[in-house]
Amino acid sequence: MQAADSLESNDAGAVTLITLHAAKGLEFPNVFIVGLEDGISPHSRAIGQEGTQEQLEEERRLLYVGVTRAEKRLFLVYVAERTL
Repeated sequence: MQAADSLESNDAGAVTLITLHAAKGLEFPNVFIVGLEDGISPHSRAIGQEGTQEQLEEERRLLYVGVTRAEKRLFLVYVAERTL
């Protein structure tokens, strides 16, 4: 059991931050997925010369998990320019 599994859905005003890996099996009214730029999602190791088709497919599956966690609203967020 993970810490996110024991969250109560009636915590009004609470924000829960979890990874896409930890989101499996959970649902939330509002979901924000941020960092949808090449190199972040999908991860830089999954794209380019060193990445494999299996790694890219796993990145797609993870994004699908996140998208399907939204009960009411889904926000997909990316930036035009990122300073790392």
